[in-house]
Amino acid sequence: MSVSTNPRIQKPLLSRHAALVIILFLWVVYTVVYSLHPGDPLAAVLEIIPGILAVCTLVAAGFQREAYYLRITSISKPGATLLAASIIFMPAVWLTGRWTGWNWVAALIFAPASAIAQELFFRSGLLPILIATVKRSPFYAILIQSMLFAVWHIPNAYMGGAPVVGVIAVVVVTFLCGLLWSSQVQRDGTVIWVMMYHSVLLMVNSLLTWG
Repeated sequence: MSVSTNPRIQKPLLSRHAALVIILFLWVVYTVVYSLHPGDPLAAVLEIIPGILAVCTLVAAGFQREAYYLRITSISKPGATLLAASIIFMPAVWLTGRWTGWNWVAALIFAPASAIAQELFFRSGLLPILIATVKRSPFYAILIQSMLFAVWHIPNAYMGGAPVVGVIAVVVVTFLCGLLWSSQVQRDGTVIWVMMYHSVLLMVNSLLTWG
């Protein structure tokens, strides 16, 4: 008697529609939590949860690791150009802040923790489900994701005491960064480079306050 060696293909636990609904709900929860300004230690824990849950949702919907970009691979020259281009917009945000100085805990722990959490949710969780849903073109998925990324920053910037010009600058810059960063991630198939790049930017941000 022969034994079949064909691997058993399991049916996904979730439909893609259900995964989209869950991840959009997580975006709402993530936005609310981020807007409440929890202390840095608590925020470092809470911020990572939506990203982990979003990726787990994709796994339950049958997405493979390549689809949510959690792999280590080289960055292409066009991809590196996309990341580098976003630095052009940063002074629009930094010039609206006030210098506070170096805080090694904020710069070396909390800034990278927030950057990694944001990228895990927005680029590894939200972007893949939007690409799978908006099948017309990846650009439309990137556009929607960038809008949600920008809107996510509004309550925090406003409730954090940033001036109106600062809130506008944050919205515009995060939208443009969302476009550039998501394009790089989708192009190169990895979120690792954006995580590192975003971490460096938030380290610089930790030197400033907008309150």
